[in-house]
Amino acid sequence: MACALLALSAFSHALAAPLAAALGPEAPLAEPSGGYVGRLNVAPEHGPAGTPLTVTAEGLPPEQEFDLVWRTVKGSWKVSNAEYHGRDYVPIAYRIATVKTDKAGRATATFITPEDYGFGHDIVLQQGGRLFTQTGFNLDMTVKISPESGPVGTPITVEVKGIGWRHLQNSYTLLYDNSFTGWMSTVTTGGSAIYTIPATGKPGVHVLELLHADFTFAYRNMQQSPEPDRPRFALQFRVTPGAAVLPPPVEHQTQTDVRRLPPPGELVASPRFTTVDQPVVVSGSGFEAGKRYELNWSTVTGNRVAAGGGGWEESSKVVATSTADASGRLEFRFKTPDDLGGEHGLWVATGAGRKSGTHWIAPSALPLDVARGRAGTTFKIHLKGVGWTETANIYTVNYDNSYIVMRREAAQDFAGLGGAVTGLELRLTDPEHANTFAQQLETQLGYPYRALDWQMQNRSLFSALKLEKLAMGLVVFLICVVAAFNVVGTLTMVVRDKTREIGILMAMGMQRPRIRRVFLIQGVFIGLVGTVLGTVLGLILGTTVNRGHLIPIDPSIYFIDHLPVLTNPLDAVAVIGASLLIATLAPLYPSIQAAGLDPVGAIRYE
Repeated sequence: MACALLALSAFSHALAAPLAAALGPEAPLAEPSGGYVGRLNVAPEHGPAGTPLTVTAEGLPPEQEFDLVWRTVKGSWKVSNAEYHGRDYVPIAYRIATVKTDKAGRATATFITPEDYGFGHDIVLQQGGRLFTQTGFNLDMTVKISPESGPVGTPITVEVKGIGWRHLQNSYTLLYDNSFTGWMSTVTTGGSAIYTIPATGKPGVHVLELLHADFTFAYRNMQQSPEPDRPRFALQFRVTPGAAVLPPPVEHQTQTDVRRLPPPGELVASPRFTTVDQPVVVSGSGFEAGKRYELNWSTVTGNRVAAGGGGWEESSKVVATSTADASGRLEFRFKTPDDLGGEHGLWVATGAGRKSGTHWIAPSALPLDVARGRAGTTFKIHLKGVGWTETANIYTVNYDNSYIVMRREAAQDFAGLGGAVTGLELRLTDPEHANTFAQQLETQLGYPYRALDWQMQNRSLFSALKLEKLAMGLVVFLICVVAAFNVVGTLTMVVRDKTREIGILMAMGMQRPRIRRVFLIQGVFIGLVGTVLGTVLGLILGTTVNRGHLIPIDPSIYFIDHLPVLTNPLDAVAVIGASLLIATLAPLYPSIQAAGLDPVGAIRYE
């Protein structure tokens, strides 16, 4: 809740923030020449959009003009041939101001932090294409909701600013009372997202959480994240008693604007876009007077996951006929076909070829077949005009701000996939071969299929576990080394204490190899006893901890409520072997030292 309060406080103190492109004209992406010159500082070093910034420079050439530049990126979707290929961010820079240094090579400038992608930005001082110096500014994320209370159904507007563009900074999800509500994207909106959800639930306080996500699922255990400092927010909305605020009828919820409509061509449709069954008038000119023409409607059939690699085929059908008037002008009138959403081609065959145009179908929804009922009542959601491309055929269903889970057959019918599916999950007899199998499967199937194994999906977790295992192995090795030094020290002290006895035995004819063997056996015996006791106690302690759940941990971070202990036989054998090897090597020096004593010197003063 503290994060949310800070975010709301930041909004109240921040000034109206311009967009990054409104800072000034585009500037070249300068590079340093011969190293950096001077120093650049910004105060404060972080803040939300609208924060007043003061930039100071020193150590620059005196009485010269420099461009103060804000660096960012311009985002877009990589889409070709109706297929999605990811996100694309191109570096771009905007000139904030032109500053001039004084005789001491200093300069100062102030400006308002723009509304832009969040996290790190470079502020640069340059002359043309030469970069002199730069500094960094961190644009903080902010979240606010409006209103903060109201009856059930109240539209809640969520405004998020400062979402990042880099990986692990650019995907956030909204949870309403711990239910996944949706994912937000700011690829083409410069880090800002504004959306509306309805208030749901019983009267009282309800919590809206904004969490970072990967693969569209909220990242709860940030302590294990490669970037654990990414902000998370929790805001409160209070549902008040009173009459529910109902949404408008579905016929009034149709799309009112379509960005980037295709050019009309020689055949012009009016209106430019419609929903299914709405009337359309297509007009054209330059036709032969008195001749009857047919208007053809183009569409596609197929799907991107069909057997044999998928694909789409274009086809046409006649939707209207008309006769050209004396001026060669004609009009076709028809109702929008019940077809896929998006762009459709229109064409009329003429003696010299064909005249063409385009029309756009916008999605629409039909009223529910059942408007009310008890829990468990079945109702049908019917959409029309859903698109066919990879970026237009994805729709999700939310019920009281929660995702809906449906049967596979219903999902296939809803998505228009027929008997196809968008993904398959395989379980192998040996999970250790999943990576190899995934690579082979991806090679055989080819694009656009992709195989993800369980290690790839949890690579961050396994990288951390691998590092922890390496550290534990190092700790065990150091423990064995310390034990070896203890054995060496103990036997060395024994040799010194028994110098007289060793000398007497050697004077009586005991050979040096037998003296060496005595101390070697003693050292090995010490190591063997320690290894056996350590192994037995370790197995007993591990079994007790595992069965008794004696070490509790936070399940919200580690997914489990206790620390499990698994005894790997190979690891146990390796540790026992290493311990015995060290126990064998450790007494070599003391035994050699004992065998090398001069018997005369050993008993001279006795």
